[in-house]
Amino acid sequence: MIDRMQKAGSRPAYGDPMPPPLNRQGIESAQTLIRKLAEHFIGTDEGRVLRECDRLLSVLDVIPDSSGERQRARGLRLRHLRTNEPRYAECTGDRTFARAFVADAKHYLRHRSQYDDRQTGTPLLDPWRSIAHIIELCGGEVPHLDTIRRDIRK
Repeated sequence: MIDRMQKAGSRPAYGDPMPPPLNRQGIESAQTLIRKLAEHFIGTDEGRVLRECDRLLSVLDVIPDSSGERQRARGLRLRHLRTNEPRYAECTGDRTFARAFVADAKHYLRHRSQYDDRQTGTPLLDPWRSIAHIIELCGGEVPHLDTIRRDIRK
């Protein structure tokens, strides 16, 4: 599998085993290990790299395990976007917000390379970061209008 991934890039081939999704407990245990290692390299380049790894792990978004948790996380992100982003705050109803969100999500997927960081592969700016996370919570697809409207209300 590793040889195929090196030849094809970073994407796994069809049939390759996929690792399970990250959970918060695994990330926290990795952070603990990184902090213990960083204590031995205080004041060196290695120590700074380990501290940066710890910082990046702390801001990593985790995909929830159950569908109820995913729906709740989508609803929180959608409500946050609706209230805090000026473009979405102008939308008068759920339907107009859902249409605007779907249009932005499709735009993001088409022009993803413009908004994503080259090293991490995640968007740098906040509205695109939230849109990318919602798409990820929907299995990598743009959610349907009815799904968006339902998640906003819950």
